Amino acid sequence: MEPTRENLRAFDQLHRRRVDMLDAGGRLPETARGWRDARVLHLGCRGGETTAALVDIGALVIAVDPFEDRLVAARARVGDQAVFVWAELHALPAELLRSRFDAVYSSPGALDEILDPAAWGAGIGAALRQGGQFVLNDVHPAAALLDHALRWRTSYFEDGFVRIGQIINGLADAGLLIRSCDELPAHDRRLGDPRVPARLLLTAEKI
Repeated sequence: MEPTRENLRAFDQLHRRRVDMLDAGGRLPETARGWRDARVLHLGCRGGETTAALVDIGALVIAVDPFEDRLVAARARVGDQAVFVWAELHALPAELLRSRFDAVYSSPGALDEILDPAAWGAGIGAALRQGGQFVLNDVHPAAALLDHALRWRTSYFEDGFVRIGQIINGLADAGLLIRSCDELPAHDRRLGDPRVPARLLLTAEKI
């Protein structure tokens, strides 16, 4: 049965709640908590909660988002403690591609903004110094396509949706070594059925 417009709207609202709850309070995964004094490129800053969390641990942050209203909200939250840049996440400006970042952090919801996974991976590789870390913390790509009744809204392989294979290949082609890739269940039923992976946590290193 084809999804109705109302079902698609309800799904989109549910997916946005999943993103908002996963990113609530700007909680950082443990692997990103040691970035004191690190130069961090934050991809998909949204309202700035996670940018603020990175600043609070002592990171030197440049935050990127493709939506101006989000950048306005993030600047209002963080002030001049971080630098904010408008850009597509798969088309970073040249000044960010000089291999000078110690870490790149991709926030929940950022995968939704990627139109070209290969270019996205290449940008991350060009931004990181040798030995630099990449951390992706996002809604699992498969979970984003399931409704509350565990029915597929659309095919996982449909064009326009980023898949785990594309993420890994994009990073590997850019010279990053995948250190871990964890598919985690929902810790809260509002995030999804615990039988379905709700969160993707991936770490990589530029070699």
